[in-house]
Amino acid sequence: MIVRPTSFSSFINKVDIGMCIRDEENCCVLSKTMRFILLCSVDVEETLEFYHVIWWIQDLYLSNVDFEVESKSVIDYFN
Repeated sequence: MIVRPTSFSSFINKVDIGMCIRDEENCCVLSKTMRFILLCSVDVEETLEFYHVIWWIQDLYLSNVDFEVESKSVIDYFN
């Protein structure tokens, strides 16, 4: 699972989340985007993103997944 950067705009109160599942050869197998209309900090947005990634992985019944996330604070929180 690769989580790519999101689009974050405090001007229009929108957060776009992009997720991509890649195989062993790093080829995209499945992707998903989500949009939220809310005003929050970047830390809250990144936590929201990782939360939805975890639920997506569970819905797909995937196991043995490696995550790429840009925020150390999010990883520390979920650990």
